[in-house]
Amino acid sequence: MIDVKNIATRRIKRLVLNAWAFGPAAKGFTGRAAKTWKRKVYRDLKADNGYTKKEKLRAYSYGFMPSTMEHFGIKRSNAKRFISERDYLYLRPMNGSYNKWLGDMVTLRNIFKPYADHMPECYYQFTRRDGEMFIIPLNDCPTDGYSLDDVFDLIKEKKELLLTDLRCKNYFLLKYEGNGKYTINGEKLNKKIFRQWFDERKKMYVLMEKVHPAKKFAGTREIRSNYVRLYIYNDGGNTPAIGNAFYVLLDEERIEAPINVQTGTYNGGRAFSKEDEVVTTYKKVPSTGEDLKGEIPCWDDICQTVDSLCRFVPQLEFMGMDLIITEDGFKIMKIINNPSYPKTYPFDKKMVAFFKGKLKQKKDNYKKSGNVFQRGFKKLKLRVRRKFARLFYPRGLRPYLSITWIRDVLVDFKSNKEATVGEKLWAYRNGFLSYRLKQYGITKKNRKEFISDFEYKWLRHINGKHKEWMEDKITVKYIASDFNQMFPEYYYHISYKNGATRIIPMMDCPKEEYGTTFDDVIRLAKEKGELALKPDQGSHGDGFYRLTYKDDKFYLNFQEATEEEIISILADKNNQYLITEYIQMHPDFKKIYSGAVNTIRIIVFKKDGRTPQIGNCYMRFGSKQTGAVDNLGAGGMFAQLDVDTGFYHNAKIFVDNSIIDCPRHPDTNTLIEGYIPHWEQVKADVLKVAAAIPQLEFFGFDLAVTEDGIKFPEINRFPDYPRMEKYSRDTIDYLLYKLDKKKKRYGYDNNRNHTLVHLPRR
Repeated sequence: MIDVKNIATRRIKRLVLNAWAFGPAAKGFTGRAAKTWKRKVYRDLKADNGYTKKEKLRAYSYGFMPSTMEHFGIKRSNAKRFISERDYLYLRPMNGSYNKWLGDMVTLRNIFKPYADHMPECYYQFTRRDGEMFIIPLNDCPTDGYSLDDVFDLIKEKKELLLTDLRCKNYFLLKYEGNGKYTINGEKLNKKIFRQWFDERKKMYVLMEKVHPAKKFAGTREIRSNYVRLYIYNDGGNTPAIGNAFYVLLDEERIEAPINVQTGTYNGGRAFSKEDEVVTTYKKVPSTGEDLKGEIPCWDDICQTVDSLCRFVPQLEFMGMDLIITEDGFKIMKIINNPSYPKTYPFDKKMVAFFKGKLKQKKDNYKKSGNVFQRGFKKLKLRVRRKFARLFYPRGLRPYLSITWIRDVLVDFKSNKEATVGEKLWAYRNGFLSYRLKQYGITKKNRKEFISDFEYKWLRHINGKHKEWMEDKITVKYIASDFNQMFPEYYYHISYKNGATRIIPMMDCPKEEYGTTFDDVIRLAKEKGELALKPDQGSHGDGFYRLTYKDDKFYLNFQEATEEEIISILADKNNQYLITEYIQMHPDFKKIYSGAVNTIRIIVFKKDGRTPQIGNCYMRFGSKQTGAVDNLGAGGMFAQLDVDTGFYHNAKIFVDNSIIDCPRHPDTNTLIEGYIPHWEQVKADVLKVAAAIPQLEFFGFDLAVTEDGIKFPEINRFPDYPRMEKYSRDTIDYLLYKLDKKKKRYGYDNNRNHTLVHLPRR
């Protein structure tokens, strides 16, 4: 029986919490951080923990819990020497959009490939595809097999392995006991039990090596051993340092022994009890009676690795790191986005100074960037949009797409002159924009053979969690680092965060010769002669600049520019610019138009989730109207491209909302027709990259063909439904297959949704 009263109570509490958190969120807190702080205050106020209401309110006014003030000896006179719990939450996310690099073990291993020797081996990822268990062999897997038989064979071979959720919060010990017997945390295990166990949980899991700690650091627990916790900061991306460090003993209590970051030694520790909020000091290990005193082996190696790792990812300014000490070194078990606020010892002075500096930057920036009501209204608008999508659209649609669908219909209704009003209304009722009717020859009889515009929007995103790998150009470069030669060289990343501009040297920048100033960027442009300036996020060539240095003069998209004008663009707080090599395309394409990098769009999908195949491809050409990009909507040309032969032809251009033939380039009068150089190798390289990213199954590759091979300006996680090109039958069949699977997941396969805007009948 449904407990209506409890459901109503929970909803009221949630509404109150949301309203209570609205003010802090408008002042710069993330919504989650604001709720976390308000929830802590609410629970502490209700708790009978030995503090008076007056003491509690005074602690909250300083940004602390009353127990934290007591344990750290915080008073009114010295409170400014600490970073408060409230301010620590306010600073989230310290790493901005690059938090995702530390979000899960699979991403971690892909980003930090050069440090694989210092991390546990990872063999399999267990995820869900179309509602079913899907097993992905990872880089360290000794076999290409992906069945449960292969998994159990590996457990048998390794004797014991760890199964953990992606965030490494929960661990399960899988063992082969002999005689065909397997266990999970001591309980009987077989393939049927494992499948049931997995189906009961909504999380994804990783099967990884069970790291065996050095005997002295093993601890008393079978699954989790003692470990070292580091708090690391990297102000500016080039000054990494370990702030606080603890040797964490998982004994009768969780004891944290502070490590001297200069010597690697520790002497004594403390444990925090959640139940009674008491801190206990220990000089001896409770379970053995031995002195809680010693030195972390290979401490210098740990410090050097931390320094190198942080310089490898200069976008990350703050992180936590857990390591296990082994007999021959150490293993990094996880790197943490937002490590928990310490309960036993406060942050050291240097870390507090780092936090205070970031705090001042963020608060100053929020004072400059508009009033609280404007920011609050923006957050309210996002919330209203989510509610709007839930009320009027089928479940499973991204909220922002509810607005873009209305906009697309209005634009189509006004601009398409080739369809009658009746045809337009019929198209919208069936999920199509009206120009698709002519593009695909859609009629009442055959409409079910095509994927509609609204269904295509509803499918977004096919790639699930790891779609975030394709959200920005820097992450793509790290993820696909095994194919570095297929990407342009990355020199600098310029970002604006909390009122401060950061100029970060990237992996291909000659760091010995160049520093972190705009003067260094200008000097690099003079040396290279040509650079590409592009926003880290975004597509369609928006915000792109071709920077040229010739005859002692600078040019931006062919217009003469001063150094000051270049710097003002790079310092624009609304963009995070990536400065890369400017791709020199093949001479065959320069003959047609040399003002832009003319690219090929290749759609790749994996119908079985594993085997990539090319569904569509077409060629794009820029023009004087598009400037330094090949944007079709801004006057660029499109040419059909035969997947089998690489023959491009039948070029068209978009003029006054109509698609017309354009056999010759309007600026050069060159025939837009020919064969893509080394086409078979181009296709093979694209499929190789797609196969090397098994977590993703739908891609839009943008590539430029050069004399030596290919270069990827970007890879799209969910390409737009093309306006000029027609999806092939194979691509449409794949999309209809994914549509059917998603409808089953939401129960729309048998029961039509009854929202105002609904999926078309099939």
